[in-house]
Amino acid sequence: MHADIREHVNSLIEEGLQKCSDRQVGLFRRMYSPNNVDAQLSGIVRKIPDGKCENAWDQVKRTVTKNEKRAAIDGERWPGTNPENLTPEQVGQMWGAANKEGT
Repeated sequence: MHADIREHVNSLIEEGLQKCSDRQVGLFRRMYSPNNVDAQLSGIVRKIPDGKCENAWDQVKRTVTKNEKRAAIDGERWPGTNPENLTPEQVGQMWGAANKEGT
């Protein structure tokens, strides 16, 4: 992979990971740096082999898209709601509705 293209893909991956939850980033770390999950994220991204770089970007892109869809659904149903203040019933309603819609 050409160095300029690789650098661009690396930056896309890093930007996408900033939009992911801590749990999602942790999974990314375990997948692409299983022996050093505490390494700097930029270092992990740089060390992804060229053959796996496109797959890594696809995974991050799909995760960000899924997160954005879920946030849009949650925002429509619960506008202006702080998720930390939801009751267990509200959370159950949100997840049930989101799962029905296949998100």
